Amino acid sequence: MSFKGTISLLILIPVLFFSGGLTAPAGTFHLDYSTYLGGGGNDRAYAVEVDSTRRAYLAGGTLSADFPTAGAQQPGSAGGEDAFLAAFSADGSALLFSTYLGGSGNDRAYGLAIDGENGVYYLCGVTNSADFPTSGPYQSASGGGDDVFAAGLDSAGNLIYSTYLGGSGADVGTGIAVRAGDFYVTGSTLSADFPTVNPFQIQPSVSLAAFLTRFDSSGTSLVFSTYLGGNSEDRPNHRAVGPDGSVYLAGYTKSLNFPTLNAYQAVRPGSAAAFLTRFSSTGSSLISSTFLGGSGNDYAVGVALGEDGSVYLAGNTFSDNFPTVNPFQAARSGASYDAFLTRFSAPGKPLISSTYLGGTGQDYAGGELGSGAVGKGIALDDWGRVYLAGYTLSADFPTKNSYQASLGGVQDTFLTVFEPSGSALFLSTYIGGSGTDTAFAAAADAQLWAYLAGFTISDDFPTADPFQAVRDGLEDAFLSRLKWISPTPSVTPTPSVTPSVTPTPSTTPTPTITPTPWEEAQNPPLYLRDLENASIQFTRSSLANGWTYYFQARTDNCSDYECDYGYYDRWGFIRDNENSYSSETGFNADYQLRIWMPRGNEDWNIHTGDYLTLTYDGGQNILVYLPPTVGTGAAKVWYPDELGNTYANWKLTDASLVGIVPTPTPGPTPIPTLTPVATCTPPPTPIPTLTPLPTATPAPSLTPSPIPTALPWIHDYDGDGVSDIGIFRRSSGLWAIRGVTRAYFGTWSDTPAPGDYNGDGRTDIAVYRPSTGLWAVRGVTRTYFGSSSDEPVPGDYSGDGTERIGIYRPSTGLWTVKGVTRTYFGSSSDLPVPGYYGDWAARKIGIFRPATGLWAVKGVTRTYFGSSSDEPVPGDFGGAARRWSSAVFRPATGLWTVKGVTRTYFGSPADQPRPGDYAGVLRDQFAVFRPVTGLWAVKGTTRVYFGSGDDLPVSR
Repeated sequence: MSFKGTISLLILIPVLFFSGGLTAPAGTFHLDYSTYLGGGGNDRAYAVEVDSTRRAYLAGGTLSADFPTAGAQQPGSAGGEDAFLAAFSADGSALLFSTYLGGSGNDRAYGLAIDGENGVYYLCGVTNSADFPTSGPYQSASGGGDDVFAAGLDSAGNLIYSTYLGGSGADVGTGIAVRAGDFYVTGSTLSADFPTVNPFQIQPSVSLAAFLTRFDSSGTSLVFSTYLGGNSEDRPNHRAVGPDGSVYLAGYTKSLNFPTLNAYQAVRPGSAAAFLTRFSSTGSSLISSTFLGGSGNDYAVGVALGEDGSVYLAGNTFSDNFPTVNPFQAARSGASYDAFLTRFSAPGKPLISSTYLGGTGQDYAGGELGSGAVGKGIALDDWGRVYLAGYTLSADFPTKNSYQASLGGVQDTFLTVFEPSGSALFLSTYIGGSGTDTAFAAAADAQLWAYLAGFTISDDFPTADPFQAVRDGLEDAFLSRLKWISPTPSVTPTPSVTPSVTPTPSTTPTPTITPTPWEEAQNPPLYLRDLENASIQFTRSSLANGWTYYFQARTDNCSDYECDYGYYDRWGFIRDNENSYSSETGFNADYQLRIWMPRGNEDWNIHTGDYLTLTYDGGQNILVYLPPTVGTGAAKVWYPDELGNTYANWKLTDASLVGIVPTPTPGPTPIPTLTPVATCTPPPTPIPTLTPLPTATPAPSLTPSPIPTALPWIHDYDGDGVSDIGIFRRSSGLWAIRGVTRAYFGTWSDTPAPGDYNGDGRTDIAVYRPSTGLWAVRGVTRTYFGSSSDEPVPGDYSGDGTERIGIYRPSTGLWTVKGVTRTYFGSSSDLPVPGYYGDWAARKIGIFRPATGLWAVKGVTRTYFGSSSDEPVPGDFGGAARRWSSAVFRPATGLWTVKGVTRTYFGSPADQPRPGDYAGVLRDQFAVFRPVTGLWAVKGTTRVYFGSGDDLPVSR
């Protein structure tokens, strides 16, 4: 190229109040979704932005003829490298649109901006195509060589504006911003005839100069356009537009006579210095302009504006004497580049803070050293926190509250979030696989959700709920969304249909709900008292009008039946209408929080840790955490009492529940029915207690169906009913689940103990640490249970769909399942083989005695099958018996023998048996993992390589 350049997890426990300049609570960073994006060629993302509905937009360049497209303005490559723009749905699972943009030459997008008011998405970059697509252009043809391009697309991905911008030399656009319909483009130029209008500087001095151009809202004329620079190389990398229309440029300069005014540093301190320049709104004069740096090379890659008028500058420094003030890190850590973050009280004014960021290797924010390709690399959220993104080669890069605590390969991306002061870390993490990973850009929204974009050559780059689960070419773009999750209390087991009777003393009878066969067990709902002027500020919804959040009045003189279904229009509620929230009624009593998901409006996915922010009294906030659940159509969720009792989730229906007479008979639009009970009397306390009523209708049984839709014992990390291939790498704590996720959780001394510990239908990443008896279930709980002599045997021993923590102590034969049972069964010579022998209702305690081939299942069976050279691999290999059979794998010969079912040969002495339902056929399949090569082989289904000799398989 010629370019130059829970509910049961947590509900209101704890209840968190904030005001003013807030500091968020303790918690963890979580990979919400993460995906590759690319085809068979090289693809890189240089910019990412997010709109108010949490849809993410990615821009960059692609050399792939098969780049993923959707609703494309330009469905195929026109030749060479093309720019691209891709828009993801709010949950990251789908492309809303994705399009190539380019001509027969080379085209690449570096800058991206969202005009939310007008629904236009602007991008800019560089093109050397004589046939670059234009629409209503200011400049309809290339000025020569490389030119800047600027383009606008609507929300459907249609090109509504596109223009060249440049002179006869090489011109590159690196940043674009929009304000009040006008858009601003900045970059560098070698053209002496670059278009200028009302300029501050009418011509370049000698060499490469910066430029700043403002288009009017039509794009057909320039408000102003100006050079900026001195007698050497000057390159802006980023820009920001202030509320008064003034424009901030950040970049680097090698010019001794670079224009300065009201400068913090008026003299260039090294061979290359960062600069921060502020133009007036007319572009014809400077308000301030300053160098920033030390005696080495210093480059600014991004600028962000605080609400208090302060200015944040991000970049990279090779200087040991870079200016620091109140630093988080006072010195450069290694012999290469460190990132920096500097906060000015105002341009040209004293520094509030300035710090290095890095380890002993190379650490680079917002770009790729020596490539000339730069991204934004900096973002601010609504809380004033500063997000820095880039890449690191340092094994000791500073981390805090990290998603990934260690370097995954030679080079990983990093994401660091500073507190608003700029002097302390809120969190900092690696994100990467075993190859080279580089982040160019970051974006943030109000609720501590961070967006990271760049490119990767790692096959094991961390993914979660990916749109594209595997790397397609050598370099693929990536988009990762990480979110902050506040801590959750220990999981409280779901109560039985008949709740335990521990009533709260009350002089007034409380409303009672009689369960019907279609209804889940109910628990006391949570009441919030006197939420004055309450409004829901932040929600997660993949469609703008998808969810409605209600506070239901409980003080009206109506029956539960009438109140529940809104017959007398007694609802007080707040509606999400394209993120414009309006309070429909006042709030002056106790209200019950509910969620309705109307018929057919959206596929919904509530992740662990998702929450609403309720704001009242003009500044006090309460975080309300949602239950993790996935589905389509309508649902009703009640939140628990503040004692932490489990929430109730009414089964899905295919009809809106409000204002429709319910019927207990399933039909085309099944609607649940409640038996009318006592009238709704205002509860005397904020936490009413449900007193069970006798009923002639038996309560629904919690015994699973004889033929469930998925085997209850498989390791299914994404909830699709199929066993997932996965490994745990003890040396680094890496969990890699093929096509699902990649996460760091645990250490060398831990034993993997995955299972569905919260009953959401998905296997949770979990470890047991024998040295301390620690059980850690990622995103669910941490507890101590067991000792160094125990083996983990988690499982659903009570048959309620939730796995329990459990241990087996060989020295005494003790089995202890937390909250379920404690019994003695077996001896020191036995291997634990708990399973679903006899039926699928619940896991049974069982042992295999290799010395004699004895199989003993407590209360079920006792038989002899196998020998001392065999490994026990019990399971349901027949599929028709609906129960487990005793089975063994003989490594010496690769023989599998299932008692009364089959004998077959599959595997070798180098293999580890890992039976499971890998094809969704409702029976266990013969499968092996070969650590020496990373081979997974499932008989009759697949052969794939995933993992290495250091890895432990975590599949079933």
